[in-house]
Amino acid sequence: MDLVCNYLFLEGIAVTEVYEKLQNLIVDSCGVEVADIKPDASLVKDLGVDSIDIMDLLYGIETEFKIQLSLLEFEEIARKETPEGKFDTDNTLTPEGIATLKKLLPDVPGSLYPENMMVQQIPLLITPKVLALWISQKITADERD
Repeated sequence: MDLVCNYLFLEGIAVTEVYEKLQNLIVDSCGVEVADIKPDASLVKDLGVDSIDIMDLLYGIETEFKIQLSLLEFEEIARKETPEGKFDTDNTLTPEGIATLKKLLPDVPGSLYPENMMVQQIPLLITPKVLALWISQKITADERD
């Protein structure tokens, strides 16, 4: 298990356990070899996961962890956290929009942020590590409700 993470436990949820289950879901849903799955690998860019694979993966995550996820959540949250109208210009992220994403996703390597990043490229930032943390946070939030 090579997950190096600042949050080995997130309010009682073992992120490493979530990561291990997530690895299996990625293998089953996306046809990726387990040896190729690295915590900081972009699902899309590095592992070649396409939109149909992502839909299968999200369904597997929802079934396994009893939570609901939407890749649009990162954009929605970032838009709310960025001053009005400064998230993007003509669908290209502004420096403020990118700064907000980096604040929300501190575990995403800087190399995954493309130059002149478009809003529709936000899924490029999703890594197994980011997903494991996100799932853990969702489980924790659902347990509080």
